[in-house]
Amino acid sequence: MFQTIEKLGVLPRFQKAFGTLTGLTFDLVDLQAHSSLRLRAVQCFVPFCRLIQDRSAGREACRQCDVGAVNRLREIHRPLLYPCHMGLMEVVVPLMMGGQLVGVLASGQFLLRKPSRRTFQPLRARLRDLGVPLASAEQKYLRVPVLTHEKANAVVDLLVLIADHLLALEPKMDTLKAHHASGQVDRARQFIDNHFTEDISPADVAAAVHLSASRLAHLFREHMNTSLVAYRNTLRLEQARFLLANTDLRVLDIALRSGFSNLGHFNELFKRAVGLSPREYRHQPAPVSL
Repeated sequence: MFQTIEKLGVLPRFQKAFGTLTGLTFDLVDLQAHSSLRLRAVQCFVPFCRLIQDRSAGREACRQCDVGAVNRLREIHRPLLYPCHMGLMEVVVPLMMGGQLVGVLASGQFLLRKPSRRTFQPLRARLRDLGVPLASAEQKYLRVPVLTHEKANAVVDLLVLIADHLLALEPKMDTLKAHHASGQVDRARQFIDNHFTEDISPADVAAAVHLSASRLAHLFREHMNTSLVAYRNTLRLEQARFLLANTDLRVLDIALRSGFSNLGHFNELFKRAVGLSPREYRHQPAPVSL
């Protein structure tokens, strides 16, 4: 569901409007605390946060904060205004679909009081441990956005309204998701139709439609009520029946032309599906026309 939400064209518009109104970043975060690659909000960090994110230790510290916020939302299912490990504030709002947390809407970082050299002092030791240059950090810290408590609450309300709007789109997203999955299955089926006589595996089909083998197997069975291998073998057996009835080719050649590399396996599948061996099928009496 997260990937379906992420593709909504309305999100970049929300991001732009949110930034214009508040001066803050708008982000969509998954349940592993990863920012949306489509929104690319990570590029919009305030300079102070970007400086910290440039250090591996800083990135890890920020990530632990994000993970903690997501885990907290799993428990409370309501908006949260929380301080990060450097004391900057961030708003996170749960995105609920079908009673389940599927993602998080997040604001950019800000302070609730004007930064000063005095408020920067307690951060120096922490920044030094992270390997962040203090002179540059102080300069950027003094330019961190500041919101009054009233405006911070307005940011919460605005994110909640956006979440509510996305929730109202849930039936449409379910339809889009189902349509997208159906399209992927159709492409997989078409690939098999075009290549069933070749040495193709489920992994080859999955690669052709840009899905994992396990995901495609699940979608294919859900939409086609059969497996990829069973569908491929059905096409192969249909071709074999046609060749047996309409050519004088040897059974081995028919098996090979139909995509089977093992004659014993071909005979076994054919008899299981048709009730006769390939030779018995070929020599059965032709139907009488009245």
